[in-house]
Amino acid sequence: MTPQKQRSPHAARALKEYRKQQKSQTDSTPFAAESYTGPVLDTSWCDPTKIDQKSFIRRTEACLLFTWGAEGTTPKGVYRQYWDVMWQVKLDPKSNTIKTYLQMYPLMPTVQEMWPSSPKAMAFNVITGCGSTGCTNGMGFDWETGRTPSWSSGLDQHIAQGTADFTWDGSVTNAAGLKDKDLSKALTLLVGASFSTDTPNMVVTQDKVSSGPFAIRCDKVYGTGGCVVPSYSPGYSMNSKKYPAAAAHAWLIQNRLAPEYFGQTPVTPLHYMPNKTRNAGGVGGTGRSEKANRYRICYGAAANRMVYRNDTALHPELSSSNKDRRSCDEYSFNATYESAGMPSSEGGLNPKPVLDALQGRECVQTYEKKLPDGTYRLYDDERYAAPTWDETCGRSSMSLNVNSQSMARFGSFASTFRLLDKDTYWVDIDGFQDCDATADVIVCAQHP
Repeated sequence: MTPQKQRSPHAARALKEYRKQQKSQTDSTPFAAESYTGPVLDTSWCDPTKIDQKSFIRRTEACLLFTWGAEGTTPKGVYRQYWDVMWQVKLDPKSNTIKTYLQMYPLMPTVQEMWPSSPKAMAFNVITGCGSTGCTNGMGFDWETGRTPSWSSGLDQHIAQGTADFTWDGSVTNAAGLKDKDLSKALTLLVGASFSTDTPNMVVTQDKVSSGPFAIRCDKVYGTGGCVVPSYSPGYSMNSKKYPAAAAHAWLIQNRLAPEYFGQTPVTPLHYMPNKTRNAGGVGGTGRSEKANRYRICYGAAANRMVYRNDTALHPELSSSNKDRRSCDEYSFNATYESAGMPSSEGGLNPKPVLDALQGRECVQTYEKKLPDGTYRLYDDERYAAPTWDETCGRSSMSLNVNSQSMARFGSFASTFRLLDKDTYWVDIDGFQDCDATADVIVCAQHP
């Protein structure tokens, strides 16, 4: 969950009135409009009644808070009114449905600015939609009975609540294409309103308000359509307890190699690169093979390719066949644009990709070893030059079972969050919180 700004505190009277109305709705005949459905998000993290509620976004949900204002002038003076606004957005990662909810509650104005009384002293015509093409647009909200966005004066403290549902129409950038960018559609959600008043002799000097655009994306890459918030970076959790060597290697590279900190947090994410058919890397955007990245790091020219250490620990117990062999574990992952095996000329984002002359020898070199007491350690591979920590990649001589199985859940992770080409994600690695990655000699114990 990504936090945004905190909402401004609303008037105690508004909250008191809200709770009073909630109680009366429970204790008497329900008065909700038939089409009104109420909040679309779980109140455990987006609560319309919570004074200190903050804005948050998730991969398929958004709890957005902002302030709308109105201003009018009469011969008697200038009048102002402000509303705390909550806009909830709920997407479905497995369908085209988009659900929204809007709540407006007036903040108590100063006595000098309090709006004069009249039947519709302050009224909003609120609409919502998702861009000029791609889904239903220009829709109004279905307001709960008795809670429409119209107020009779500055003393009117009722809370307006409405819902609006619409759908992505299934259109994509290029239905005949194969790339992720072809089979997806960027949409912009928006909620806005025009203000009006029937106050006599009132000149409205501020009559348009808006949430500002909120970007979502729908796609057909993973079979059935679905929509997400692409700006949210999900975290892939490595199983540090079951695969400690792979976790330790990734932790070392992402924590020591500053300032990139490859995938350490959502602030320093990795960029997902799917298979060559789907990605827009490579020469001219034709696609870059993740195997090509791995080849340059691990299996390049004979003088540079990784030679596995004989004392690399094996883990046959992780295989049903009770077999294992040594492999090359690289970080950043080969299926990312941060892979040091991906040249910048083909879209790579690594600040210092491996050179043709060295192809992987310039990475931090490690290996896992089993000690006589039965414990395991990740060691510096002293066959290579000691790391300077100016490197931008790591490769480790490691058990194939550990190497492959530590990432076995990534396919499900990618489809669940509908990761498309160049989407960001980070790698969550538990068990190394007590380790100091800045020490000259890094010695620490994992505590998953």
